[in-house]
Amino acid sequence: MSDNVIILGAGASYDAGIPLLGNFIDKMIEISATGRGPRGVLKSEEQSILKKALEIRNKIENYHARVAIDQFNLEQILSVLVFESQIGNSKGKRDLEIFSKAIATMIELTCNVMHDGKFNTIQESKKQVYCNFWKNLIWHHSAGMENIPTILSFNYDLVLERSLAQAIVGHKDFDFWRKTRFDGFQLDFQSEACESPVFLLKQARWEGMPSEQKMGFILEQDKNVGEAESKNIAKIKILKLHGSLNFPHRKNEEEWSMVKAVENAKIIPPVFNKADSTFASPIWKSALNELRNCKNLIVCGYSLPTTDTYMQYFLKAALGPNLHLNKICVFDPELYKSDTKGEELKKRYMECFSPQFKQRIDFQPSGKVSAGTKLGTFAHMVSLFAHEPAQLLFGLNPEEK
Repeated sequence: MSDNVIILGAGASYDAGIPLLGNFIDKMIEISATGRGPRGVLKSEEQSILKKALEIRNKIENYHARVAIDQFNLEQILSVLVFESQIGNSKGKRDLEIFSKAIATMIELTCNVMHDGKFNTIQESKKQVYCNFWKNLIWHHSAGMENIPTILSFNYDLVLERSLAQAIVGHKDFDFWRKTRFDGFQLDFQSEACESPVFLLKQARWEGMPSEQKMGFILEQDKNVGEAESKNIAKIKILKLHGSLNFPHRKNEEEWSMVKAVENAKIIPPVFNKADSTFASPIWKSALNELRNCKNLIVCGYSLPTTDTYMQYFLKAALGPNLHLNKICVFDPELYKSDTKGEELKKRYMECFSPQFKQRIDFQPSGKVSAGTKLGTFAHMVSLFAHEPAQLLFGLNPEEK
């Protein structure tokens, strides 16, 4: 268990280029129509899956004569497809599979945090903020914070996994990683798709660099977890509540990779019974336990929409018995605007908690931030981790504060 839990919604992946839920379908229509994504012309199989998904979406228009369904709302489309697949109709199941694959395709087409799966070559990140996220959390852990914060993510993408590898492999931050004194890290997804892989940091030389910059680190996956337990390993728990692009449908169906999407990814549509499955149950159970034992909760990029009734009750069930909960910090750009959206967002969170605890919810986390940082964003949160960590994190070394 960790004293600190971070919940990441779609807004946390916005800087990685991935569309938010509100314009995901619009972006899918645009990319399908033009045949081009952010990195160029689509492959034929990419074009085909997007076209099939949009044809399935268009069929939902038949519902309009009787009920209100927004064909531009990804959650509503998926919810309809889930129920169609549950009535025993093989076509309904196939439609859901196609649409889920199209979502995975869209995420990969738009994501600008990429990795080719090689852990002995430098993979430059276009968005340093995600690398900085990891460097800050791991540094605080090495300086005395008992555990790295547990991360609960609603996102299917591999931004976190790729940026972690990008932050470590190379020569630029050799001194930083050497000073943390970790031999490697272990990822815990609480998923049957992978068994808590361990990655070891190995020193390497980069030829062609000045002598003072030649040394750096590469990563090697350690197949013998037993041996790794005797090393100084940083343990990182990432609970991907809706599945992930690198989770295969069935164990050993496809080779697991920390940074590469599988052909048929296991992702869970946002319907009411999210945790009611053999695959999802262990992940949600672990998330429940983490929230019941955390002292500080940080939420970034998740607006707790009224449509997500499940999550509202999940938070109440998870945090209700937590006698040690100290504070909650919420990051969202809308909270820094003087309009109704920010007030409505704030109200949704306030309605989940008792009157006496509401004063412990910080909707505008303050402190020193990097110049040009937009308030309420993922970058804002990362900047506070760097400059004012005590504003967010419980259990820091007093010298760090």
